[in-house]
Amino acid sequence: MKSLKIDDLSRTEARKLIMKLPRNKAFVTDVLKDRIKIYFTTDGEKQSKKNGKNLKGHFDIKIHFEGEPKRKFSYINDIFIDLIKNEHILSKEESEIFLKALKDSIELVSLKEIYKKYPELNEIEKKKSGHSIEFLLAILKILALQEDVNYWGINPKTKKKYEGREKPYNALYDLLVKKMPLTHVTRKHMLY
Repeated sequence: MKSLKIDDLSRTEARKLIMKLPRNKAFVTDVLKDRIKIYFTTDGEKQSKKNGKNLKGHFDIKIHFEGEPKRKFSYINDIFIDLIKNEHILSKEESEIFLKALKDSIELVSLKEIYKKYPELNEIEKKKSGHSIEFLLAILKILALQEDVNYWGINPKTKKKYEGREKPYNALYDLLVKKMPLTHVTRKHMLY
């Protein structure tokens, strides 16, 4: 697998880079403290939409992590359920810090910089069960990038900009801050 540096790229630069990658290849984006590699493959089946029109070819990416290479990563099963299980553990302030860190992650700030900016994440990590915060931030970064690959520009039905990379942040904000039920969040943000 090749390493692919996407940290510190603009949204447009990152999307352009992903769209030019060869198909059916794997690319490592992060290696975590515990040495687990987060990577994606360019073997997706979904077509990318730009301003509502399908682009030629299939550009979707599939997100994986070392140890479970066959399974596609899921918003609901892997992230939302994990956070719901920890909801009673995280205080309001800790949830807000996590969301700020998430916002930075989807804007392609490196994990190292995020942990430097939010040292509280280390304390939160000690309380949390399930996936590590570092793992969630790395995965959500790629999920956000995937949304930019799949949906770009203006949605012709709504005449508004596609959510794109804001989708995972908006969904988690609705879940953690607005306390919307998971079924409402998944329907509102079309998380399949």
